[in-house]
Amino acid sequence: MRGVLDLILTRRPVPVADNDAPFEVYVGNGQTQPIDVYLGVHPHPTYVAVAARLRDLAVGLHGERAGDVLLLAHNGDRDRPEDRFYFATPYHSWHGSPSEQDSRIPLVVAHAKRSAAALQATVRSYLGQNPRAQAIGALLVGLREGKASAKTPVSGRPPEQEAAPSTRDK
Repeated sequence: MRGVLDLILTRRPVPVADNDAPFEVYVGNGQTQPIDVYLGVHPHPTYVAVAARLRDLAVGLHGERAGDVLLLAHNGDRDRPEDRFYFATPYHSWHGSPSEQDSRIPLVVAHAKRSAAALQATVRSYLGQNPRAQAIGALLVGLREGKASAKTPVSGRPPEQEAAPSTRDK
């Protein structure tokens, strides 16, 4: 696997009833580092919000379903297709990478009787300044029910308290 793996992420297993620990980067000799610390020393400029996204995946209710070891192959961090690796037959059932290319979800919202500015305000009220895929469901329900805005975005913070957009970890 030498030269194929970009990162090995791991965490200590806990009983199902306990809150799960976040993933850390395995750095060798039985040692790990928090993802933010590792990426601060070894930047991956194409990776998007890795630590936050892995927390969303693996910490909290049902976090144990993510497993305790994740292998990230060189994929989203490589420009040339021949330098990329993944754990499946070509283009068949693989999850992607933490790269920007694999992380963006196009969202097109249109309405015959509402302006682009009004639609943007509605979408922002549900998604906040730093959108997450988990918030799309609430947006769709709100749009279906004709609600022009959410009281608070899915992040739980009022729109004026949302952090500025952040696309990459260090």
